[in-house]
Amino acid sequence: MKATNILVICILSLQFLGLSFIVSDVLDVSADTVGPEISNVCHSPKYPIYPESVVVYATVIDTEDGVDSVNLSYCDEIMCFFPIPMTRIGTSNVYTATIPAFGGWGNGTEVEYEIIAYDNSNNPTTSEKFHFFFVSAINVSSEIESPGYVGDTIILKGSAIYNGNVSARAETSQVTVDIYLGNDLVRTISDETTDIDGNISVELTFDRPGEYRINTTVTNRTLSGYNETTITIIGITYLSEKLEMTTCYPNQEMHVTGAAKYSNGEPVINSDMEVRINETLFWTGKTDSKGNYSILITAPFETDEYDVNVSVVNRSMICYNETSLSVTDVPLPDLTLYVDEITFIPTHTPPLVNENLNISAVVHNSGSAHCSDVAVHFYNGTLAAANLLGTCTLTKIEYGSSALANITWKPTSNGTFSILVVLDPLGAITESFEDNNNASKALFVDRDFDGDFIGDSVDPDDDEDGYNDVDDAFPYDPNEWVDTDSDGIGNNADDDDDDDGLLDTEEAEMGTDPLDPDSDDDGVKDDVDYDPLDPEVTEKPSPSFPWIWVLLLVVIVIVVLILVIFLSGKFKKGKKEDNSDNPTESLNS
Repeated sequence: MKATNILVICILSLQFLGLSFIVSDVLDVSADTVGPEISNVCHSPKYPIYPESVVVYATVIDTEDGVDSVNLSYCDEIMCFFPIPMTRIGTSNVYTATIPAFGGWGNGTEVEYEIIAYDNSNNPTTSEKFHFFFVSAINVSSEIESPGYVGDTIILKGSAIYNGNVSARAETSQVTVDIYLGNDLVRTISDETTDIDGNISVELTFDRPGEYRINTTVTNRTLSGYNETTITIIGITYLSEKLEMTTCYPNQEMHVTGAAKYSNGEPVINSDMEVRINETLFWTGKTDSKGNYSILITAPFETDEYDVNVSVVNRSMICYNETSLSVTDVPLPDLTLYVDEITFIPTHTPPLVNENLNISAVVHNSGSAHCSDVAVHFYNGTLAAANLLGTCTLTKIEYGSSALANITWKPTSNGTFSILVVLDPLGAITESFEDNNNASKALFVDRDFDGDFIGDSVDPDDDEDGYNDVDDAFPYDPNEWVDTDSDGIGNNADDDDDDDGLLDTEEAEMGTDPLDPDSDDDGVKDDVDYDPLDPEVTEKPSPSFPWIWVLLLVVIVIVVLILVIFLSGKFKKGKKEDNSDNPTESLNS
């Protein structure tokens, strides 16, 4: 008797005796009905690029009965494929299989898969469904807070996603940052990667002011994405330095004054200042709320010529300036000019061609003696007689004081001029320093084409034709504003506005568009298009072959042949019958 039958008899006997509590204990030895446990399902690459294959991994465990088989089932949007057996990796509990790229797939194709595992008691377990899709592009976004300052750490932030899908992050992808100042490549950073969420975070520093382009490229295998942003870096680019006296006696006190500005024109406020003479004597101070400073110093006790250096420090930014100081026992004047004290007073702003313009300059005597009959010359560009704009003479300038020199000039052309001011050009005055007598400043002169006293550079409609210059192909011609075919002739004067070989009058008669060289958008210009209004017709139709007549001729020929054959047969038959009616004739024949 089989063991199972004996077990059943025993159970029934125990129940008959009322010992049912033993039955439950016996039933606990029944077979396991739970399938394997499936976990840690993943695939690589996470976002494949067609035609890459995708490798799937999973941990499969069954401690009761052991794992019998593991299969990978997968489908695309249209069909499902035969399951793939998953193989065990060594003695581990990890199983793997490869989904090959199907010929009908491509970038954007989505694939769904699941894992089915059986234990040795044939109990199955099916995992949840997972999916991936093939990608074809990386979309990169980047931003940077602007403006920034020289020396500061600035964070470039952004993200990279696949195919515009915000949930498909281009994680751990290479990030390359190219930094341009104008068209010059300043620096390349290539050792950064996106994080596990596809985010970009790169620290940047800049050592000089300017307008920078930041090009960010994200690369993953064969795909690259690109984005560009800009940042304005601000530095201290202006620091003026004026000595109360450039020629003084030993141990004489004087003030060093000036102003500090950022590259955007804003003042450098509440920043540390330092004045040094030959790196041995130094004094400190601060800029005020307007970026100005005034520091009291004492001249060296020995007569000589010294370099006076001034610097301003703000965070990691430093700006320097330097001038000369003569310490002497002999009183001498020193005529001095500063660029920021050359001014232009126009009737209109900006100044216009053929309008009077006042040009003035403050002349300082920073020495220790008076001077008189100071000649001041004004030039356009270089110091040459042909460039002289005007002159004036200052009667007397006492030491430590200043005077105003000015001329009136009427520019006859527009453009940017370099106005050069020269003190004592013939060297008639002996000074302690002769190299601070020149200064030049740029002057922009505009023109007024339409006579509305608004310079062309700020006039939105220079020719007063009702079309703003930005939309006017001929901003200085009141009779023209459009040039459809870009041939340099305005539409009002051009008899073929679209340059298609047809006159505008001809197109009006034909019904075609005189402003469109291809009226029916079929890729053929109107003048060579057989039917320029029908996109289906570009050439003259070829005459059709007269197949119907050929067919009719063939039918006629066939009918004639049939008749000939029929009549020929009938003729032979009749002749034979005639011969049979005349035996003698038949015999003779």
